[in-house]
Amino acid sequence: MAQTVNLRLKKSAAAFLMTNLTKARGIEAAAGADQRLIELAANRRRKRIRLGQARPASLVRITMTLMILVSMMMPSWSVQAIPTLRKRKIQCPDEIATTGYYRNYSYGFSIWIPRGLKGYWNSARCVKDKAECVCMGDHGRWIPIDHYSYIQVFVGTQNSDTVKESIEEAIQLLQQHHADRIESFDVVSRTMRRLNGIHGVQMRFRYKDVETGQTMLENIIICPPPNDRDHGGFLYFVTLAAPEAAYLKRKPILDSIIMSWRFKNPK
Repeated sequence: MAQTVNLRLKKSAAAFLMTNLTKARGIEAAAGADQRLIELAANRRRKRIRLGQARPASLVRITMTLMILVSMMMPSWSVQAIPTLRKRKIQCPDEIATTGYYRNYSYGFSIWIPRGLKGYWNSARCVKDKAECVCMGDHGRWIPIDHYSYIQVFVGTQNSDTVKESIEEAIQLLQQHHADRIESFDVVSRTMRRLNGIHGVQMRFRYKDVETGQTMLENIIICPPPNDRDHGGFLYFVTLAAPEAAYLKRKPILDSIIMSWRFKNPK
């Protein structure tokens, strides 16, 4: 009987010990699981922190991606507006007619071209490059009035030591020009004329144009520059050529240009 009781006690103690051992192991397992959960949560927080720190760069990448997508999805009208930003075709001064106010920056003067008329480049042709025009110099303007009549504004150099000698030489060259064309040439008058207060010489010639057969009157004003350091060494020419029958009708155009003449500082 005693042995039976002892055996039962031993079995109860063993069962108690096994139960407690199982509980202890469960507690340890639960504690380990809790520790793992805690570590996992900590890792997740660290990842969120790293992500939060990297957010500006991510935002930049996202913004750039959106900009690219938006540019690809732009409407057709915005794409068609791009060609208007291209550089316009370059036009040199010898390709453009001048109207109204004309200022010559090469030799320092200005005039007003009468309404309804246009002035054209009368100097050496410009050389056009892809980005610019190369011009030797702007000597003035040729202003056609009709098929036979024109006004020429031109600046040349003084070829002699004095202004008087240079003017006389210019007159001789003009006479030689008509002689070379085998045109009869007569001096009608020679008077004084001013350009913006500067005294010059006005010559009037009569000749018969060999090409048109018209009897022409040519009124040319030759004026020295102002006595300053900016305009020295040049002669200023203003010429009206017209058929003799139409000369009096064309002369007011010449007079208006002479009245508008102003000497300016060259560039």
